[in-house]
Amino acid sequence: MELSLRKFLKQDYFRAYSDESISKLALNIKKGARVILIFNDNGDYKGIINKKCLLKNFPFDTKTKISTLLHIPNKISVNSDVYDVVKLMLELEVKQAPIFDRDVFIGVVDIRDLIKNLSSKIMDGSIDRFMTTNVLYLDMHDQLKKALDIFKSRWISRVPIVEDGKVVGILTLTDALVEMLKNGEKSIKTPVNNLMQEKLVSMDKSQDIFSAINLMVSNNVSSVLVLEKGAPYGIITEKDILEQIIASQKIKKETYYIQASGELEKLTESEKKSLNDDVVNFVERYSNKFQEVCIHLYIKEISEKFREKKKFAIRINMTTDRGKFYSLEEQFGVEQALHLALKQLEVQIEKRFFKSKTPTTRNKKIKRAF
Repeated sequence: MELSLRKFLKQDYFRAYSDESISKLALNIKKGARVILIFNDNGDYKGIINKKCLLKNFPFDTKTKISTLLHIPNKISVNSDVYDVVKLMLELEVKQAPIFDRDVFIGVVDIRDLIKNLSSKIMDGSIDRFMTTNVLYLDMHDQLKKALDIFKSRWISRVPIVEDGKVVGILTLTDALVEMLKNGEKSIKTPVNNLMQEKLVSMDKSQDIFSAINLMVSNNVSSVLVLEKGAPYGIITEKDILEQIIASQKIKKETYYIQASGELEKLTESEKKSLNDDVVNFVERYSNKFQEVCIHLYIKEISEKFREKKKFAIRINMTTDRGKFYSLEEQFGVEQALHLALKQLEVQIEKRFFKSKTPTTRNKKIKRAF
């Protein structure tokens, strides 16, 4: 039986008005807004503001009108396939999405509700399939500017804070934005220990992904820190879980799944074909080593050029039946960025599992990513 998107509809969302200043968003974000829906004075839906949008446009004047930062995603029909909506929310990096019935706004769906209801589709709940282990940390005396640089360059929205090697708190993009919307550009000099949350939601490495989901729901958080013998080992986010839910529906016998998202419209058809071929060839190299491979490829253009070559950032989340791998690279030329990101993955795989540098291949069906 197909899931209906109507099952997930809710009216619990935050709203603001397009002619208000962005400083008005601070209270909504502080109250826990995951996405803020924007309306005009007549009550007509105009678009959304999410945290990544504000981060991208910082520094900004707190008197700036909301309408200038508005993001207008394609309208999602209430008749859409639930898993297609999950994919779209991953691509847009939104935690709530507005839903429409014949162009009329009728409510929102929330990532957390989707996770709660779709987690039964996860076939393997072992924590290694979801967890990112190369976690970045900040010292408690670091300034907010350093945190913002990490949020922007690593495409993350939370970072643990350490003192003398011990995790003492966590700074989220929400914490940072409340300060930024309140004090503008001068906020970058604020020490992170003034903004961090001391309460840490954590779990032991021996627990499974369903324990992580329960912790997220019961504590109203979007990530869980994973510990091994009391020491930080990794982190699991809502995005990690959703990627696996999508993969569980797409991967069939003898099929590996690849999804590309981000600023694909910035690429030429030739570049898309080149990227697709490179990723498929990479997966084929290891097709006899993994029973399942799910690759989520995120592409972002950076406003910087060198000799007419655009700079791109590429992030790859590669989940397999033998663990998760992650890479992030920035380079002039999207093909060069991908090459370096795949090289990172290759080094990680070889280091973790294989002595041989020449993996063989076997015939598996791999769908095009673009």
